[in-house]
Amino acid sequence: MWQSVPDTAILTWDNAKTYCDNLTLAGYTDWRLPNITELKSIIDYSYFASNYWYESHFTLEAAYYWSSTTYAGSTADAHLVYFLIAGTNYGSKTSTYRAVCVR
Repeated sequence: MWQSVPDTAILTWDNAKTYCDNLTLAGYTDWRLPNITELKSIIDYSYFASNYWYESHFTLEAAYYWSSTTYAGSTADAHLVYFLIAGTNYGSKTSTYRAVCVR
């Protein structure tokens, strides 16, 4: 189950994890930041208008979103998905990006 309308806050990695861990939504309290595989699973590669996410299910910004997965090349970085171009990358955990939660 995904958070269909995430908060528009821009967060560090630690704050994104805390935000999801503390989220109460639809009667559930077991939300968390998705790992990179889960986050990539909501990319719809067959669709492009102004985004690459399943638009009928999500209201996401065309921006980078944090995953909970630490980048193997540096524990100071974590994997990201950029939904505007359906791309993945990694960024410093102290940088600020958006978060969408899963349970």
